[in-house]
Amino acid sequence: MAGVLGAGMGSAVRVLRSKDQSKRLFKGFLAGGSAFLKSVWKVAHMLFLEVTGFIFLCFATIGGFAAVREYKLYATGKIGPGRTVVAALFALMFTYFGVTSFWRARAKR
Repeated sequence: MAGVLGAGMGSAVRVLRSKDQSKRLFKGFLAGGSAFLKSVWKVAHMLFLEVTGFIFLCFATIGGFAAVREYKLYATGKIGPGRTVVAALFALMFTYFGVTSFWRARAKR
């Protein structure tokens, strides 16, 4: 066992001492690290898009409830249509943002 380890260590030292081999080894580590970071970045970006889409859809839900509440006040004649329209536009806008964020995350797959 010790002989096998010693032979392996000797080969590793010879590879590292050679100028050409060390450049090749460095380029290999660089390529491997680059591939690893690209895959991590892709997954992190997909997760970011999905979390952002979820938060936008939560805002849209809150805006939808506000639009319903404002519409009830408008229907009874207590307020004008402005607040109802603004709440409805808010809900629609954030629904669009949330859905497109999930579409972008799906397109990344």
